[in-house]
Amino acid sequence: MRKLIITHLLLIVTLGLYAFDDALWKTIITDPTRAGVCMHGYEFNLPSQLHDTPAPKGYTPFYISHYGRHGSRSNWGDKDYRMVIDLLQEQQQKENLTPAGESLLTYAQAILKAYDGMDGRLTDKGEREHALLAQRMYRRFTPVFQRDLTINAISSTIQRSIISMCAFTNALTALQPATTFNFDCGETLQKYIACAGEVDDKDMHECITKMMEQFPANPKETSKKLFKEPIELSERQEKAIYYTFNVAEDFDIAMNPFDYLSDESLYRQMMRLTYDLSIPFIRIPGFYERRQPTVQLLIKDIIAKADMAIKQNETEADLRFGHDVHLLALSAALNVSGVGEKLAPEDIEHRWYGWTNVPMASNIQFIFYRKKNDPAILFKVLYNETERQLLDLKPVDGPNGVYYNWEDFKKHFAK
Repeated sequence: MRKLIITHLLLIVTLGLYAFDDALWKTIITDPTRAGVCMHGYEFNLPSQLHDTPAPKGYTPFYISHYGRHGSRSNWGDKDYRMVIDLLQEQQQKENLTPAGESLLTYAQAILKAYDGMDGRLTDKGEREHALLAQRMYRRFTPVFQRDLTINAISSTIQRSIISMCAFTNALTALQPATTFNFDCGETLQKYIACAGEVDDKDMHECITKMMEQFPANPKETSKKLFKEPIELSERQEKAIYYTFNVAEDFDIAMNPFDYLSDESLYRQMMRLTYDLSIPFIRIPGFYERRQPTVQLLIKDIIAKADMAIKQNETEADLRFGHDVHLLALSAALNVSGVGEKLAPEDIEHRWYGWTNVPMASNIQFIFYRKKNDPAILFKVLYNETERQLLDLKPVDGPNGVYYNWEDFKKHFAK
């Protein structure tokens, strides 16, 4: 492992055409599973690493509005795994596999078995992620959950989101048995739970294709890792190896992509997935505006339910369980610092990391605060449990603050 790190810390990895982004590559070397981008599991910071800026004097949390992606899941179809297995078994019969090739064959067979024909199925790890997120929310904002009120939980109609909701709410029930839950899902609700709009825009795909032109592959080096006598590998085969790796973590199978793919090919596949997620859904000028009419339905739901909770004082939380691209589209609409803020496509590689912005179980939380005998309602936003700024609004606690006036939020989005 030490040799691996020393080798990769050279950082200037090229084919005479392109150098990797140093900062991004360092994060991948630190934890190679991050190269899986949106297939990467949620990274739980230690509780001591979670920072809460003190609320203005006298304000305490009383309500939470939440949207979360489902937890770790299987992928779609078995073509990638079977392609890898067929390729390696053919070379195995010729006694042409290196130890790495034999290892990859074993992993691909284990992943195919774990997949078991179940597309997009929540895995055991996905359940654990949501249970732990619920426990951490409860312990971090305990005053919200001490009033024995009601929690509304709404899910996408997709199985992985429904089971994520169950795991999350079961964990809260264990901590606060007296809480009442209202559950719902259905096609009408899907209009705002699945709120990213259409994504088959020709110019977006042309932009992604253009961005990918700068990233070379290196199939010869990949082949040397797997075969005693290297053979010619297609990019489709390298992609199949990458997609075998990037789902392994979701099944609690530990794979290191550096054992099987060349650095250049791994970086290329990672960036392709990053662009597929980011360019259509984050705040890219000229693109993100197309998502907003649909996303506004979710924002209206957040506002309406928060206003009801403020007025009636009968709800502890509104929990929503959906999907990655919808969370990204919402973050772009809100102009959330670090994940939804305005970027040009050429900035994405250097400033937008998929593994931290949209891992499995990624989430946004609005934490609402009030003060006795004061009508002003404040809130702050956590993205993946980390305080973020809403760049279109002015914080009430100074230019670098994180607390906002709820009425300011509503006025802004009423526009």
